[in-house]
Amino acid sequence: MKSKNVDSDQNTITVVGKIKNVESRIMVILNSKQIKQATESFRDNKIIKINAIFEKEKTQYRVKELRELSFL
Repeated sequence: MKSKNVDSDQNTITVVGKIKNVESRIMVILNSKQIKQATESFRDNKIIKINAIFEKEKTQYRVKELRELSFL
């Protein structure tokens, strides 16, 4: 997780997930509410579920359109 200011809309997390059955790194930009939820989920060892449209970059994917973010 990376945040210079948790009250901004430019907080990022990088997660490892499977895309087309290949383990990949995925960068997600979160708003302040979402980064706080992600921090709590990470602390509590919970799963973060992402439903999104991804865009391939050189070494990872970036979320182009975040459809759903849930913390299990």
